[in-house]
Amino acid sequence: MALLAPLVLMMVGLFAFGYRLWATRAAVESTAGAAARAASLASSPHSGETVARDVVLANLATLGIDCESAQVSPDTSALSRPAGQTGNVRVTVTCVVSMRDLVLPGAPGRITVTRSASEPIDTFRARQP
Repeated sequence: MALLAPLVLMMVGLFAFGYRLWATRAAVESTAGAAARAASLASSPHSGETVARDVVLANLATLGIDCESAQVSPDTSALSRPAGQTGNVRVTVTCVVSMRDLVLPGAPGRITVTRSASEPIDTFRARQP
């Protein structure tokens, strides 16, 4: 029993590490998509950036992802184009998640997850430069 207990604890730690990595990647990916969609509906590049940041922070909090640092990089320059021209809004989300609470030898102390998403803007929507 004394030989099996450390092995079982390491396996539990490995499963916990894998689950946290998977959950963080899935949450960051869905958050990037939601932020890109919300930003694509904005009327100006500045309001699109603000909306994207707000959506990212709200979604990560709702999904229970505790980022040590979360960075949002929205590219909303397409919203400044005149009506009739196509374009895409792109949002990149980077989340650094701590793994220090997992007792797993050789595991990194933190992981960085970066995901991007883009959404087309409505070609004939009114825009404000």
